Amino acid sequence: MRIREEAWGKFRPIEYPTLGFGGLYPSSTQMQYMAYYNASGGLYLAAHDEQCNPKGIEFHKVSENGIKMDFRLLVPGLGKGVYKMPYDMVMGVFDGDWYDASAIYRDWRESSKIVLPVKIKENKELPAWYFESPVVITYPVRGHVDLGDMTPNELYPYTNGLKFIDKYSKAFDSKIMALLMHWEGSAPWAPPYVWPPYGGEKNYLSFVKGLHDKGNLAGLYASGIGYTLRSNTDTTYNKYKEYDEKHLDKVMKVAPDGSLATNGVCAGPKAQRIGYDMCPANSFVKEVVVDQITKIVKSKTDYIQYFDQNLGGGCYACYGTEHGHGYGSGPWQNEAMHTISSKDFNPF
Repeated sequence: MRIREEAWGKFRPIEYPTLGFGGLYPSSTQMQYMAYYNASGGLYLAAHDEQCNPKGIEFHKVSENGIKMDFRLLVPGLGKGVYKMPYDMVMGVFDGDWYDASAIYRDWRESSKIVLPVKIKENKELPAWYFESPVVITYPVRGHVDLGDMTPNELYPYTNGLKFIDKYSKAFDSKIMALLMHWEGSAPWAPPYVWPPYGGEKNYLSFVKGLHDKGNLAGLYASGIGYTLRSNTDTTYNKYKEYDEKHLDKVMKVAPDGSLATNGVCAGPKAQRIGYDMCPANSFVKEVVVDQITKIVKSKTDYIQYFDQNLGGGCYACYGTEHGHGYGSGPWQNEAMHTISSKDFNPF
C-alpha cells in the first residue's frame, strides 16, 4: 500500500474524466478479478463477464487496517433507462496466494465463450526476431526529459545512435531494438500525426538500414488517438486550421456535460499538449491511424507502439450521441478499437 499511495501510482477514482490511470478494463488492467489474502485465507472478487464490458477495477487504502477492492461497472446507456447486468459478480474464499486466486479466474476464463488469443509460441504472424527476445534500448532524439527543451540532442541525426547500438549489441551478444522517443515529425507527444519523422525521412531511413545491416531492429513510440491542437513542447506545431476547416469537433469524445473530452494523459496547460480525445467510432479516426501506420510500415521499421496512451489499446468513454455508438461506456469501445487494429481493416 505504501507503493500504491505514492504520487505516480496513487489511486484515482474510476470516473470521468480520467477513469483512473491503471484501473481501466479492458486496457491497462488485463483481468477482471482481485484477490485479498494472508496466511489465514483469501477473498476472491471477480466479474465473470464474457463480453468484456468496460469497467473499473481498483484497490485503495481506507484506513490503517483496511483496503477497499473497488469495482465500478461502467454500464452502457448510464442514466438513460433500465439496465440489467448481463454477467455475474462472483465472490468466494480460497487458501493460498495470488496464484491460487488466479487459478479460479483461469478455470472460468478457459471454460467461458471468450475467444482465447493464439499462444505466442503458436502465433505464425509474429516475426522471427520476436522469439529471439532482443534487448530494447529506448531513448529520445530531442531533449533529455519528457517536458521542457526539445532541442535535438547528441543522438540526432538518427545515424548518430548507430555506434552506440552496435556497442551494446556486442556487449549483450544480442539483437538490439532501438525504440525511439521524441522522433515525431509533428512534435513530441503530439498525436495522432507522427509521420514523417523529425527532420525528414532521409536520415531516418539510413538509420533503419544501418540497424538492419548489423542485424538490429528499429522501433518507434507514438501516443495514440488523442488530437493535438497545440504542442507545449514545440510551440511551432499546431493543428487549429485543420481542426476548424474539417469541423473535427464532431469526431472528438464528449464528456457527460456535453463538452469535448480529454482524459488528461499528457494533455493540459502544464503537460505535453493541448487537445482532446478522438472517438474511434468515427471513420476519420480510423483513416488517420491506418494512414500513419501504413507510412511507417513502408519505412521498414520493425515495431511501432502506436497506441501507448490508449493504455493497452483500449479507449475512454464517450457520451456523444452523434457517433453511432451507445451513450457512455460499453462494448462499442472494444469493437471500435478492434476494428482499427484488425489486420483486415482498410478504410480507404
